[in-house]
Amino acid sequence: MNACDFHKDSSFPIEIIDASLNNIKEEVSVFADYSFIRLETLDTCLLENIVKVDIQGDAVYLLSSYGGKIYKFTGEGRYVWQLKQGNGPGELIFATDFFIDSLNHSVYVLDNYRELKVYSFDGEYMRTEPLPTLAFLFTKKEDSFLCFDPNLKKKSNFNFFVSQNGKIVMEGLRKRDGNRNVGYMPSNVFAFYSDDSVYVQHMLSDTIYFCSLSDKHVCPAYFIKTDGLSVNTYDIDFPDSRSFYQICKEKNYVSGLAGFSLYNNKIYLTMSHEGLPLYVIHDIDTGNSGVFTSLCAGLPNSFHCVGRNTSGIIYCYTMEELMEYASQSTFINKDLKNMIKKSKTEDNPVLIVFK
Repeated sequence: MNACDFHKDSSFPIEIIDASLNNIKEEVSVFADYSFIRLETLDTCLLENIVKVDIQGDAVYLLSSYGGKIYKFTGEGRYVWQLKQGNGPGELIFATDFFIDSLNHSVYVLDNYRELKVYSFDGEYMRTEPLPTLAFLFTKKEDSFLCFDPNLKKKSNFNFFVSQNGKIVMEGLRKRDGNRNVGYMPSNVFAFYSDDSVYVQHMLSDTIYFCSLSDKHVCPAYFIKTDGLSVNTYDIDFPDSRSFYQICKEKNYVSGLAGFSLYNNKIYLTMSHEGLPLYVIHDIDTGNSGVFTSLCAGLPNSFHCVGRNTSGIIYCYTMEELMEYASQSTFINKDLKNMIKKSKTEDNPVLIVFK
């Protein structure tokens, strides 16, 4: 592996994403259109805080919460199945991520930080594939598993590794000593750029890294400039996670950029400033960046980005959020407004696919 450092290797070009408050675009929203999926509410599928969604054809797969259940719904939001939790064969203990392998018609679930359990599209358990070390998030490319460790293993020097046949074949994203004791639960860190390359970004770094699976190297690709807003700008040693978030609150620092997505050759990120979401967009083709204060006209702003695919970028709204907003605003989408009128606050969340 060749692990580059953007301070030392000038041969690898680094682009700047301007996420400063001087670059705010208030005259336009990030998205102009959307569709929605109302998830059926049944006693068998009362959903918690949804953390990941993947829409594949006419099927919706989701993880209800970290350590929660994996569910399958139809494209219209009808409940299909859930994977069983427990200590029995093929049952899940603490799921933190999943991957839909459409080519092999299988669902991979990262369970208990250390193994991948594989199920059919019908929810039947097939097999277990162990990982060589702890991970919280992962994605899959052919026979490679790209894994992310948000400081689960204190002695590890890297946040990112690639596993093949149960062995580490590549590592990257060296941990900063001052952040080693900050544990966190990222929602997404990977975005595939091509068949053999992926971008990786996490909240304890203001750099987006480029990983080439064929060449086996990891190098910085983008630096996110916040003009001192980000806590990562400062060289601070944090003894634990509590001190990290306490300092961010006291100093009004952005604690990390999240919701990392790549869609239509644009990079999307979300950051929180003074309790409000700001949406950072970078156009890869033109090199232009912008910070937006509005996600989409006719919908409330949200931090809750839960997925991305060829259809768009997926956000999750509770029924209570939509009802409160609908009581104060006029929705552009009449179908969504009519659906809200017939719903209850305790109903399952609604998925919004932004285009």
